[in-house]
This record gives sequence, C-alpha cells and structure tokens, in this order.
Amino acid sequence: MACTEGKCFTFTWKLENMSFCWQKNEEPLHSPTFVVDALEGTKWSLVLYPRGSYDGNYVEYYLDRRKDCSSSVNDIEIDYMLSFMAADGSALVEEKFIKNTMPKGEVYGCPTFVTREKVFFRKRSRFLPDDTLTARCRMWRSDGKMTENGHSYARTRIGVEERSAVWSIDEFSDLKPYKAITFPIKSSTENKELMNLDLYLTGGQKFEEVLHFKLTARDPRIKMSTLQLSLLDNAGGKTECVKGEVCFNAPKRLHRPLTFQTTRNRLMAAKDVYLPNDVLSVLCECAFSTGVVLEEIEAVRYGDNDSIPEQPHAKLADKFSVLKINLKSSLEDGFMSDVKLKAKTCSFPAHKVILSAWSPVFKAMFSSDMIESTCDSVDIQDLDDEAVRRMLQFMYTADVVDLGWNSASDLYVAADKYEVLTLKEKCSSYLKANLRPSNACAALILADLHHDVGLKRLVQEFILNHSWENRINFHDS
Repeated sequence: MACTEGKCFTFTWKLENMSFCWQKNEEPLHSPTFVVDALEGTKWSLVLYPRGSYDGNYVEYYLDRRKDCSSSVNDIEIDYMLSFMAADGSALVEEKFIKNTMPKGEVYGCPTFVTREKVFFRKRSRFLPDDTLTARCRMWRSDGKMTENGHSYARTRIGVEERSAVWSIDEFSDLKPYKAITFPIKSSTENKELMNLDLYLTGGQKFEEVLHFKLTARDPRIKMSTLQLSLLDNAGGKTECVKGEVCFNAPKRLHRPLTFQTTRNRLMAAKDVYLPNDVLSVLCECAFSTGVVLEEIEAVRYGDNDSIPEQPHAKLADKFSVLKINLKSSLEDGFMSDVKLKAKTCSFPAHKVILSAWSPVFKAMFSSDMIESTCDSVDIQDLDDEAVRRMLQFMYTADVVDLGWNSASDLYVAADKYEVLTLKEKCSSYLKANLRPSNACAALILADLHHDVGLKRLVQEFILNHSWENRINFHDS
C-alpha cells in the first residue's frame, strides 16, 4: 500500500526569473542537491527541462538520485510526488509515483508533466507569480518506516539586467536594402559591448521595404534576452511596438528577427511625424540573463512543524508583492473607497488614507477645514483622465509602467501639483533619459513652469550641445 499519507520529506524549490531560463531543447536545469537523512542519507536533486527533451511543447520534471552520493545503499524503494505550486500553497499540477526502486545515478519522472503553453502563457499568473516557479517534491519510504517529517527549502535565481536606449537612425530615407546598420548595446559600467542590434530592410522595386531587427550577443556570458522595440513619433510617443525573445544558444535558424508592420514608404509619407530631419527614433528596451547568480539551500527542518523560515529578503519581497496585489485590487474595485477624484471626463474612487500618505496636498485637504475634508469628491478638471489614473496606480502599487513622452509629461504635471515627489522624480528621470532635439524645447518649458532646476539645467545643456545640428525649432515651441 502506498504510504503517501504518512511521514514524508518535502523539498521545495523556487526558481526566480523563470522566463529567462536559457536552456534549449534537451538541456536540463538542476536544483541544488539535498540529502534526506531518513532515507539512509541518500542525495537527490530535481531536474527540469524547460523546453523539453522528448517533446519541446512540454516542461519535463524528474527526480534524480545523485550518483555522487556517499550513502552505502545501492537501491532504495520510495513513493514520491512531483508538483508545481501556486502562491497560495495549492498544487497546480502533480504526479504520483508509487514503489519506485531508485538506484544511484538514476532519474525518474514525467516527460509530459505540463505544457509550456500553460506555464508561460495561458496560466502564467498562476504558475509564475513574480516570474517565480515553485517546484515541490514529496518523498515517502515505501515500507512506511519514516519516523518524522522533514523539509528542505532551496532557491535558484537567474540573473537579469535591463537596458533602455533610443536609437536615432540618421538619413533613414537613404538606407540601402539588405545592408545592415548596427546599434551597440553596452554595459552600464565598463562601456563594453554586450549585444548588437542590427536593422536591415527587405523588399524594393515591386515590394514595399519592411524593417527587420536582429539581436546578437557579443558577450558569451549572455544566455538569452527579451527585446521590445517601439517607434517614436516627433512628440516622443510610442506608435508601434514589437516584442520577442532570443535564446542565444539555440540553433541560428530559430533566431527570428523582429519585424514592424510599418514600411519605409509609410514612414516617409508621414515624415513630419516619424522622420524629423530624416531621423527615425526607435526605443530599444531589453532585458537579458547571464545565467544563475544564486543557488542555495536556505533552510532544513525536521519535525511536525512543516513551515519553513524563509530568508528576510524573501519574506519582505513576498509580503510586499501580496500587499501590492491587494492594494491594486482595492483601487480597481473601489472597495471601501471614501473619496472620488473627478478628472475631465471620469471619476476615480480612492481612499483618503492612501492619498494622504503619498501627498501632503491631499493630506492638507482632508485634515483641515477645507471643503474637501467633509466632501466625498475632489475636482481636478485641469488634469487628463489618464494622468490621474496613472498617478493613482503609482500611489497604490509604487509602479510606473509603459511611459511615453506625452504620458510622462502629463504625469509629471500631476505629481508636481500634488507633491508626489517620488513619482515626479521618476517622470523627470524618464524625460532626461529620452531627450531629443524634437522635444527639448517642450521639456525646457515644462521644467521652467514647474521650477525644476535640475531638469532645466540638463535640458539647457542638451540644447547647447545640439544646437549646431539645426534640429531644434524654437519657433514651433
């Protein structure tokens, strides 16, 4: 009889930044090894094939009895269960294996454990909260003679770095078809080229020329990368985006370029919007992995208490993530809201205590004899709906996502009005990093109106350094 209801040993393995696992087909990812004293001191590890070995459509999952084990026991008979876990501790998918004789160096498990499509796409939020996969293995002695529970907790972190830059492609109308031009992506500290982004056009004569982008690694440590490219208009707004990922150790035939639907002819037909002075601007945002940066057993515990004391940083990160989710839900649902912010066309339910915590302006409104302190609404007709929505999203989650030049400028104005200084600084940093001749004058006016000395000084220096290019039109500003 299977003893899956008796005493067992549990190994829980968290894999952080799972989307950046670089293993190609037939390449495994191993957990830290662990020793089970209750199983004669045998040594084990978990093995995943993120892109399969038999069938690339599946994540494969195995239990490996390590060959380098010092235990004198050659064969041991166990029951075990392999699972992927949700954030709430429930099993999303699991497989049981009964009375398996496990010799040293043998690997047993499931080659069709779960589809990649389910883990990485269809049910990603369940399998990969915060991009972390939790794999669990429970082990029982088949003879039922395990006397106490045990639990080992391990963590593997795939290192991820991010880069963001605007590629200004000069003399775009003169680019030759099939001739690549290159934009180097460099390290932030050593000025070393990490990757190259190549642009080339295909087509011509009877066919419209299409823009293709291809990413290659210059640093052999880089395993894989995600890439998002956005065309920018003359106001800095994103007008078209393409996304993709590249696993650099995969066969080159699988390295597909990113392609914009917009052709060169269409861009040139709207050159006042997309090609000021024949310059095409592309926002390049990439994140890349250089491999595993952390691999450790964090805790081992025996006894009936099955809880595992996580590391302080892990506790804080997990709790903060849950708090953000709950606050975001409260914002979206309007649960127990006690005030509405009325923008130009929309009203947004909110909570006075959250607004007051971020903004001294709101705090003064709600705690003084001003009319807003007794009223359940605040009129802010001078701000766009989107700027108010983004400001609230930041106040509840501390996140600012998908900024463009226009949205960053509007959000900057909102943050300054209500003295949300952290948000104002984030918007200011975005504007500084995305200055171009076409938007410099607008940035200068914005900085002057809001008395931002740092932003104003940087924009003035930018204008002085680029004025010789004759690309900054003061008359239009």
